Amino acid sequence: MNTQPIRELLSQGHTGKALQALIILLEPEKRFKSTLLRIARLNESDYAAVRRKELGNILSFPEAQREYSRINDALLALLDDLDEGRLPANAPPPPARPYRTLAIGGAMAVALSIGIWQYSTRSAESEAWQQAVQQHTRAAYLDYRARFPDATRALAAADSLVSLEKTMQYWLQSARAFIAGEAFPEAEKALEEVRRIDPENPEIKRLSEQLPK
Repeated sequence: MNTQPIRELLSQGHTGKALQALIILLEPEKRFKSTLLRIARLNESDYAAVRRKELGNILSFPEAQREYSRINDALLALLDDLDEGRLPANAPPPPARPYRTLAIGGAMAVALSIGIWQYSTRSAESEAWQQAVQQHTRAAYLDYRARFPDATRALAAADSLVSLEKTMQYWLQSARAFIAGEAFPEAEKALEEVRRIDPENPEIKRLSEQLPK
């Protein structure tokens, strides 16, 4: 099954359309009826509920975004399962022997716990990344890397830090030039750009002291 069009819809922010496309993809296959198709429909129901609450001002924008992120993560996990063949067979499994029931039940409980932990970690990582991108500050990316040093987006965070450092150096150099030319309002604007990226930068205080009081 080709899930790429669904992933593209998701990457473009069309979660509702992605869910509808997935359901249409799964419906012809009877083997998905009680597993993946059911999960997809539950996610579609969750998405519709969040959408209604957001439009009705019951959920704030940040709260709604967190819920959408959770649904997106669940959808991506479902697509990964579909692509990698982690699917149940058509035929139901044979009944477990009585003496194996307890062991199987314990194994299922452990697997469920691991799955919940993995989902929780992935959801927290995704939310932290979205916050870092929205804030787009040095502190935000450093916090993300400290919390998730082994995440796939840690390299992207490092690249963003390098880019922000270049931007800060540009504005600091501009501020120095404006101060030298006594263009103090422009110098203050340049320093404001640095404050937005990294309010703890020591050059801000040093250059601010050169501005007229």
